[in-house]
Amino acid sequence: MTFDYPANLESIGAYIKNQFKLIGVDVVLNPLNPVELDEKIKSGKSDFYYFGWKSELGDSIDFLKEVVHSRDKNGFGVYNGMNYSNSKVDELIEKSDFMMDLEVRGKLMQDVMKIIVDDDVIGVPLFESKAIYAFNKSVKLDPRIDGYIFATDVM
Repeated sequence: MTFDYPANLESIGAYIKNQFKLIGVDVVLNPLNPVELDEKIKSGKSDFYYFGWKSELGDSIDFLKEVVHSRDKNGFGVYNGMNYSNSKVDELIEKSDFMMDLEVRGKLMQDVMKIIVDDDVIGVPLFESKAIYAFNKSVKLDPRIDGYIFATDVM
């Protein structure tokens, strides 16, 4: 199997190769620049790949629409590099995208997550990055859910 990953993350490549070696699977490392990796993921022609996602919205809808939903002519699934397709999941994602009742929307998204995490495992999370902030006691900052820091938010 060939593992496609960002060229600047050699340690991730080595770690993956070593972990698969423990179970008798030989992995060929294929470090790629960001454009090449993006194109390979979007083409759906990667054996397996390193992929990270940061939710700008504070919930999972962007991830679900871009990564989980089947690829279609309406622009869904553009980063669905594993070519995952499940019509029930697609339907739940589309319903949750326009659902204004937050309780119903949350339930729809939880149903999708149950399917892709328990029933149809679509990937293996390796780690979750944490945002780390350091500042002087005289500075007041309430971190944003998206991790961005705007000068107007610092007091």
